[in-house]
Amino acid sequence: MAQSPGQQEAERQEAGAADGGAQRNKYFQGWLAVSQLLYEGASWSGNERHCCFLNTRQDRFANVSAASGFDLLDDGRGMGLVDWDQDGDLDVWIANRSGPRIRFMRNDAPATDQYLAIKLVGTTSNRDAIGARLELHLAGQDKRALIRTLRAGEGYLGQSSKWVHFGLGEARQIEKLVVRWPSGTVEEFSLLKPGCRYKLVEGDTSRQLSGNRAINLNAKPCQSPSSAQARIVLSNRQPMPDLIYTDYARQPHRLTEHQGRPFLLNVWASWCTPCVQELTELAQSQDRLQIAGLEVVAFNFDGVGNATDSDPLDARRLLKRIDAPFHEAQGTPLVARTLEMGLRYYFDKAEPLSLPCSFLVDRSFRVAVIYLGPVSVEQLLADTGILTAPPAAWQKASLPFPGRWAIAPLEDSQAAIASSRQDSNPQQHQNRSGTTWTVISITLLFLTLVVSLFILRWRSQSWGTRK
Repeated sequence: MAQSPGQQEAERQEAGAADGGAQRNKYFQGWLAVSQLLYEGASWSGNERHCCFLNTRQDRFANVSAASGFDLLDDGRGMGLVDWDQDGDLDVWIANRSGPRIRFMRNDAPATDQYLAIKLVGTTSNRDAIGARLELHLAGQDKRALIRTLRAGEGYLGQSSKWVHFGLGEARQIEKLVVRWPSGTVEEFSLLKPGCRYKLVEGDTSRQLSGNRAINLNAKPCQSPSSAQARIVLSNRQPMPDLIYTDYARQPHRLTEHQGRPFLLNVWASWCTPCVQELTELAQSQDRLQIAGLEVVAFNFDGVGNATDSDPLDARRLLKRIDAPFHEAQGTPLVARTLEMGLRYYFDKAEPLSLPCSFLVDRSFRVAVIYLGPVSVEQLLADTGILTAPPAAWQKASLPFPGRWAIAPLEDSQAAIASSRQDSNPQQHQNRSGTTWTVISITLLFLTLVVSLFILRWRSQSWGTRK
């Protein structure tokens, strides 16, 4: 039976809607996959080191990244130029996606007066004179001018100083400076001297000489901290998961058995040299730990995951050899997964559980401090001593540097922690999204029905009144 044009059009619309839904689903899954990669530490374009290129004045540039010191193991992002120490050459601030997040690169070229620095102040134009074009003409040089443009941003996520800097090379005199203001006004400034800093105001041809500050920057050796070792004090302590485990005698236990007193949950393996060194130091300082009221629960992961060449018996023999009076716990893949999900929530990054790793838990069964890598006994005792400190003192201890809170930190909810511990794969997101839209659709349908009934009742009453 032939279809009518209306039926054919309806089928085309239905097919188009289905195809559009499939495309939207693929688009949604694509973004989820990208988010998961970023969550696991991947980069949009890989690790990008900062580069430095030298103008050879022969229509070519030479890569001097290594010679200049820029060739660091950083995933670089932003950059800003500024004469930070006001010695006549440009220094560089660089920002990174990886740590350290910011670096200061001081230019230690021999100080000379072969530069000119200009600060523009707009009156008719915008106050910062953003968009102004400066043309510097040097005496005794060819007709080509040195040109700079004052911008509000320099490259990706960077803004240089609004002091416009000119390097003069071998020139000894300045003929004039032409400023083309954003308002369209063009002004010339003469009698400028090399090695000086001037403030120029739009509409005022006078020159305001700005003196250099006496700045002494003492460089100190800086070694990038290892991301494999860190001490993280949680400003808002989070509940410790109640792990279920067995000891070496295969007796079942729950981690909540240690609730009511502080304890250190230590994750280790016999094949991990830093783990063995850390446990040996803890065993030798057991008297000091007992005085501080701190227990040690040693979760061993020999024979778990990829560690198939080791056995829990190796761990038991090691603990006996170093005479470690710790609570013995045999780790499982589920325990490792639970701890990984906790670290994922704390650091917003999905990474496998590294060894050694420790969690300092207070008497209320809340995680207070996380140690990535080995922790010294002195640091552990110091952190144990401030577990009962007032909240303000504890928040102060959680900061890596002195400061004050502009806004009080928010306490994370149990729901947020539980949500972060769910697997972040596209299928689960798709299922949750589908459930959400189903609930919304049912709610809208119910509201539509209620409104329709209300309108029918109102019309019925109105009709009866007119009668």
